[in-house]
Amino acid sequence: MKRILALTPLLFCSCATIIHGRYQNIDIRSNQDSSKVYFNQAYVGMTPLTLRVKRDSMPKYSQLILSKEGFTDQKIVLQRKLDNLYWLNLIFGPGLLVDAVDGCMYRVVPKKIVGELKNNKQ
Repeated sequence: MKRILALTPLLFCSCATIIHGRYQNIDIRSNQDSSKVYFNQAYVGMTPLTLRVKRDSMPKYSQLILSKEGFTDQKIVLQRKLDNLYWLNLIFGPGLLVDAVDGCMYRVVPKKIVGELKNNKQ
């Protein structure tokens, strides 16, 4: 009986959920401080900025725009991909389902962005 109780947590183990959780931070910097940041056309703040996104609510592709008056906008594509940690669940069984349901099976790339805004006068 003690062995069964000791092994029970393994049935509900979900590698991606435990290791990195439902949210991911994306660090956004720019060569021009105080650049405006737009995520999927919505203003989210100014650089430097850490954008916190929910992994399962991200579309497969998202657009990030860095903008500042007098400079050319820079567009960056963010992509939602399957996280390698998800496949560790093949060892633990039900973790595949847990990570899929709570969205932790995904990661967003790139996770660090350094924008290079160019002056319009050049």
